[in-house]
Amino acid sequence: MLNHTVIFPDCILFWGTNARDITHHQHPAVQLVVGIDQPFLTKNKAGDWVECPNILVAPNHAHQCDASGMPILSLIVDQESLLGEHILHTTLQSQPWFTYSEELLSALDLPLILEYIQQQNWKQIYQHIIHFFGLDTTTSPQAPDQDERIAVVLNYLKTHLQQEITTHTLTEVACLSESRLLHLFKTHVGLPIRNYILWLRIKTAVELIITQQYNLTQIAYEAGFADAAHMTRTFNKVLGVSPSMITKNSKFVQVSLPDVL
Repeated sequence: MLNHTVIFPDCILFWGTNARDITHHQHPAVQLVVGIDQPFLTKNKAGDWVECPNILVAPNHAHQCDASGMPILSLIVDQESLLGEHILHTTLQSQPWFTYSEELLSALDLPLILEYIQQQNWKQIYQHIIHFFGLDTTTSPQAPDQDERIAVVLNYLKTHLQQEITTHTLTEVACLSESRLLHLFKTHVGLPIRNYILWLRIKTAVELIITQQYNLTQIAYEAGFADAAHMTRTFNKVLGVSPSMITKNSKFVQVSLPDVL
């Protein structure tokens, strides 16, 4: 079965078979893993391997799954997005992870998602995802107003990834003291600044890797990593996979970047 990775503006969907288990890792995002045909293995609080049909993991909680050789659906959701905030406030509710019952999971129509993937109907896939999580974008309230000073910092981060970004620089950009900046940033974004910068760099690198316009050394520079080796170590630590496993239209992986929906 061909593996598919679909990168939406606020989430990344993977459908397929991992060649190996996912190493112990954590990331500043919500992640859902579902065994398509059978349960996979995950480690419980005691560190023992147990069978699990699905798991929804909160941001920054270390976890490890062994689904090697079996098809899975994996969804990584940016917690800063409206969808991410909705999942955190409704399903996870401060829990480190959550497992859906068979009845609740039935709302995630896996055969239908596969059909949409084969049709490259990305909009319907996205609509199905947000419907599963119970987010109605036509009636849901907008995200809370963001402090304009934090909005300025977020824009600065996105446009200066190639540079070394220090807290001192960001305090000047925001016109805030360091303590006030760190507090406001975590309050409004839900992450420490360092974690957010790391995630932003990884997302940027992934987008560049799948376009195949640059080699890994150039991609590392564009995304703000010290070098390709640093980028590879970071990918393995945070995502559990290396940059070389992410390819475009290869024999094993089909990667798509739908337009903003």
